[in-house]
Amino acid sequence: MAKKLPKEVKVVWESKIKQSPSKNKHISYSSLSTYNKCPKLWEMQYLKKEIPFKQNIYTCFGTAMHETMQEWLEVLYHDKVKNANEMDLDQLLYDNMIKAYKSGKAQNGHQHFSSTKELTQFWIEGKHILKYLRSKRNAYFTTKSMMLAGIETLLYQEILRPPQPKHRALALSNRHHQRHR
Repeated sequence: MAKKLPKEVKVVWESKIKQSPSKNKHISYSSLSTYNKCPKLWEMQYLKKEIPFKQNIYTCFGTAMHETMQEWLEVLYHDKVKNANEMDLDQLLYDNMIKAYKSGKAQNGHQHFSSTKELTQFWIEGKHILKYLRSKRNAYFTTKSMMLAGIETLLYQEILRPPQPKHRALALSNRHHQRHR
């Protein structure tokens, strides 16, 4: 039986449903991170699309790990701790890696981007991460004092352009005129 959600959590869940991502442009963490490292790379990759994104083992693993943890946390907070503890996270991660690999391969024009050996190595590392996370669950994800309101909840904020001078040409010509007196 699912837990009864507090009013505050319901508000977040209902707002997620009402959001319209198609009407809003968004900035992903990857995009923002790229910009912070190198604005020119961001421009070439995200704005001009001169550098196409290619799937790789890291995006495959990251997607699979994210999906696995998300499902576990939803059961943990919205169902029962006992049910979350009984989940086979190793198998769930494996299934999510296969799904992410197939999706990534399709996006790559059906070109392989990893080997069975590499996928297995990443899966084994993922199992260790999940085992550690599960062993530290009470420290990271206590259900006694915390509620889960959302995972990857999209937040929309209007980004305003700085105001432009109304008479830009006049301002430029005045500067030019003052320099050449």
